[in-house]
Amino acid sequence: MTVATATGVIEQFLRPPLGLITLEHITGFPTFSDMHLQRVRGPINVDAYGIRVLVQFAPAGYGVVNTLAGTNLFDRTMWTVGVDTLLLDGLVIAEQLEERKEALGFVAFVSAFPYFVHIVPAPGVELDAWWMLRLGT
Repeated sequence: MTVATATGVIEQFLRPPLGLITLEHITGFPTFSDMHLQRVRGPINVDAYGIRVLVQFAPAGYGVVNTLAGTNLFDRTMWTVGVDTLLLDGLVIAEQLEERKEALGFVAFVSAFPYFVHIVPAPGVELDAWWMLRLGT
């Protein structure tokens, strides 16, 4: 996971340090299906700072590569996440698209308030997921 280092008060408000993040399980997971997600709070469609995804099950044929620091890394893409943003003129743009090979990954949103988050598992792969929230929200 790549996260910019917060240096000021405003940056820490928009992107709190990982130590101040809590997880909230997302309804509908675990699943083998594509998911189009929102966490609506008032006028905000995705009130979260990121998402944590876990490969719950992978069918035979998906090879695990030995990696450092105890992270399981597969030999192919296991899941894809796309983050859409709604512009002021009503246009929805795909702002962030990431393909992941790791069994457990975190994706910090580039935008402060995304519009939709799309998670697509590879064929036969079961995923579990959690919102990354500021501690106390």
